[in-house]
Amino acid sequence: MVKQRKYKMENALAELNSRIHSGNIKQGTFLPSERKLAELLDISRGTLRSVLKKLQQQGIIRINPGKGAYVVDSLSRKGLRRFAVICSTISSCQKPSEGMGMLLGVCSAASKVHAEALISFEGDSFEAEDIISRFNTDDIQGVVLFECANADNVIKPLEAAGVPFVIANPEHEISAVSARINYRQVGRYAGQLLLQAGHRKIGLVTGPLQDERIIYREMLAGFRGALAEEELTLQKNWIIETLSEAEDARIKVSKLLSENSLPTAFFAMRDVRACGLYTACRELNIKIPDEISVLSYDDITWESAQQAGLSTLKEPIEQLGESAVTLLAEWVETGIPPRCKEFSAEFIHRASIKNI
Repeated sequence: MVKQRKYKMENALAELNSRIHSGNIKQGTFLPSERKLAELLDISRGTLRSVLKKLQQQGIIRINPGKGAYVVDSLSRKGLRRFAVICSTISSCQKPSEGMGMLLGVCSAASKVHAEALISFEGDSFEAEDIISRFNTDDIQGVVLFECANADNVIKPLEAAGVPFVIANPEHEISAVSARINYRQVGRYAGQLLLQAGHRKIGLVTGPLQDERIIYREMLAGFRGALAEEELTLQKNWIIETLSEAEDARIKVSKLLSENSLPTAFFAMRDVRACGLYTACRELNIKIPDEISVLSYDDITWESAQQAGLSTLKEPIEQLGESAVTLLAEWVETGIPPRCKEFSAEFIHRASIKNI
């Protein structure tokens, strides 16, 4: 029975493809209603929806919710000419530098593929309906979303409408085409670097581990993995959870540094937390790196990191933006969603890690 349904679907797909390419169903027009199409192809409406989904993935039709399926003009099917960029991280006051770095990468890649980027700073007010409408009129061929995790209001509607989209730097667990950081690999790399410097008593300054984002949990898992290879464990009381601000990190790190038994090194998950750690050490007359070594991640969120000599794992923000556009161009060209692109981090060695 399953084979029979598959056979019917493949036959119907071939028939509908033939009618479109032969001109029997003209490009630039809407397909007949589902009921009429199902009767014409002698298939159920459920099988028809599977056929239409295949044609949508191939870029042959576009499904406009409430209106029907639209046959795309062959001249407009190939090549990324114009796309939208929704820059939520720039509109947010928390990580504008990160967003600007990705935007530089987007603009660089857009120039290379000869496409126009339409940039929006709407942030949380972004509505998928506007993108879908512009896609259906061929005003744009897709969209790049910065760190988007809004499945119900953004991702699902775009998927249903067949709009190609790529998420740049997602920090949530989400199933979508993306250019992303392998945070577990970053955490593992951080652990390996500190272990290579001879450190065995290591603390962490992390973000909220119960947060919806996976970034801190994944880094922690990778870091623990590196320690486990050396048969070491991470002391629970040396894991300090803080907000994304230096003052919160300073207060919480100061409490730990006031104890008798101290780590010889810290890994700070984002430079802004390393900034708070530096302040706490200065106030307690603890010298970096002579008494405590510090390794961080991002090379973005503390403007004075280089001046302070902070060694960090650099987040490849421009590469994330460039890759997002490259993936989108591939999707538009082939009609097939490409595989995600993953990045790690580059070690920027300065003066905050001491070999012991």
